[in-house]
Amino acid sequence: MKLKLFKQKLIFVYMLILVFSVSMVNAQTSQQVSGTVVSASDNVPLPGASVMVKGTNNGTSTDFDGKFNLNVSNSNAILVISYIGYVPQEVRALGGEIIIALQEDSSSLDEIVVVGYGTQRKT
Repeated sequence: MKLKLFKQKLIFVYMLILVFSVSMVNAQTSQQVSGTVVSASDNVPLPGASVMVKGTNNGTSTDFDGKFNLNVSNSNAILVISYIGYVPQEVRALGGEIIIALQEDSSSLDEIVVVGYGTQRKT
């Protein structure tokens, strides 16, 4: 009787460990998304563009050639790409190599203020 009860408890513990290990493996699966951020008008790479996963703190910035690599935990994740002077864009992270073309934000050009400093001598 005691041996049968011990076997049942042992089987229960093994099943519990199996369930937790499978859930940990599923939680740690992630995919890598890579791509290039370019200007839509002339296809020039945009270095320093911000690439963030929407709703998280997970993100990176593009290198000198406009390229980025980012690990996302969900295949349905949405990337938010932004750069100064360009309209932010949202793209679904499908995996593989993606190319994102950002449109110039012409409305922000009205916000530029030029200030000049200098000295003059009256003669």
